[in-house]
Amino acid sequence: LAAALTTGLLTALPASSAAAAPARYADDFNGDGYRDVAVGAAGAVVAGKQTAGAVVVLYGSPSGPSAARRAVITQNSPGVPGAAEEGDQFGAALTSGDLDGDGYADLVVSSLNESLGGHDGIGTATILWGGASGLSGGARVPQPDWLTESGGYATGLAAADFDGDGDTDLTVTSRPTTRVFEGPWKRTGAPKVEYDIDELGATQTVFAGDLSGDGAAERLYPFGFDGDEGGAIRYLRWTGTGYERTDLDTADGDQGSIGDIDGDGYGDLVLGDISRGAHRGGEITVRYGGPTGPAPARTPTTVHQDTAGVPGKGESDDCFGCAVGVGDIDGD
Repeated sequence: LAAALTTGLLTALPASSAAAAPARYADDFNGDGYRDVAVGAAGAVVAGKQTAGAVVVLYGSPSGPSAARRAVITQNSPGVPGAAEEGDQFGAALTSGDLDGDGYADLVVSSLNESLGGHDGIGTATILWGGASGLSGGARVPQPDWLTESGGYATGLAAADFDGDGDTDLTVTSRPTTRVFEGPWKRTGAPKVEYDIDELGATQTVFAGDLSGDGAAERLYPFGFDGDEGGAIRYLRWTGTGYERTDLDTADGDQGSIGDIDGDGYGDLVLGDISRGAHRGGEITVRYGGPTGPAPARTPTTVHQDTAGVPGKGESDDCFGCAVGVGDIDGD
């Protein structure tokens, strides 16, 4: 890995047949029908530059991901905008989806402390394009004109179809406001529409998924508040003509993921909470989806390390819930 980070080269993969439809999986970067794994290593040393950052991609196969089919991508890799510099933190946040609709999933990568245009540490986001040989080359996500010295751009990323039109959209969080880019995307030029959501204010984390079963992904933004360390969740749901905002004031957590936990056709919201109000060592809470989002009539399920059957026990600073992922592990 260290040698690969120094050279910054991509691993060439066997070409697969040309794709003619949007990618089946939002993380199949080479279009071979197997999901791939991308891991951000924002603290990686690249060509002697401390915390320049890298992304490691393990391509899937019938037997799962393999280190033998690995790509290490940095800002020194061919076609990737910018250059590996000390402190860039390339890989601080990741999201994926078929942005240009060519049948290959693309990867969006945050460089949390990237300097640009004479402005130090404001942050950038970069698209790495998928293709038959995997991820290669890239393009910068358009930078807001108002972003000059506030910093914190691209602390959070989420790609999904937010309005159900079949195109992959992207949201990028930052300290001043949150920006949304509506697909379709082209490999040159800006996406169709981009706008800011000023009502959300400064945000850091975002995740997305279909809670209401309508084919349009809700966007969820955790917020912290004075006097409420658990914070709250605000989410935006597509109504057919616009976006409706809902505040989940009783929901706690600043990390989350969405998946159909109970198999009823609606995505369920899983939140990780390590605030002082959580169980000792942290906890996760499941809020079940419904036709209009999280169903208020259903009692949430809370799980922690003192829950029966969960390994370990709740201890201070365990950070249980610091990161959450949802998927069908056992194929049931």
